[in-house]
Amino acid sequence: MRPEVLALLKASAFAILVLAVALVALEDRVDLPTPYPTGSSPINPGAFGTTRFVELLKDYGMGVVYVSNWTYLEARAGARSGILIVSPEEPYTDEEADAIARFLRVSGGILVVADETQVSNKVLERLGSKVRIRGVPLLDEFLDLYPRATFSIGDREIALRLDKASGLRNCEQPIGLAESYPPLGGPPEREPVGCLERIGNVTVLVLGDGSVLTN
Repeated sequence: MRPEVLALLKASAFAILVLAVALVALEDRVDLPTPYPTGSSPINPGAFGTTRFVELLKDYGMGVVYVSNWTYLEARAGARSGILIVSPEEPYTDEEADAIARFLRVSGGILVVADETQVSNKVLERLGSKVRIRGVPLLDEFLDLYPRATFSIGDREIALRLDKASGLRNCEQPIGLAESYPPLGGPPEREPVGCLERIGNVTVLVLGDGSVLTN
């Protein structure tokens, strides 16, 4: 059976790393609901869209289906699935956050959150995740917003510059660390910017920068 994928991600070496996590968590199925064709939508071909990742998924032989709202989850309850959240432009309502958490608890699978703001924290909280996004930009060695980071999963390692990234709190299993320089100067600290967590039958992957998954 070909995995069905509703994608909200970015085609790059980093996206392959994230995809590997999803495939391990879901065995042979990924089912990722997505919103509208603006911002990080998989049918937005602009710089902030995720069309390149869709092409990557197709290269892996996966079907890609787009949905426009979270009511789709009600029809899919029980199917082992994944949900992908990339830099939401509007806060989630309580009803939306509860629907996402309830769906994942019933279905099992993976939640991937890539967000530099605190908007996605509501979804993490409702799911029972300990991880939180700080929502405070990390500074690089020039006190600009492009810190160096290294991500590792298994024997894969990727070094890159982030873009307006945020550190993560309560991360017990970091897979990504970034250099964070204090505003008044001094040596950098290592801040978690990628974190894995297991909650019952759900794998949670949190990334403190949505731009790593866009075009």
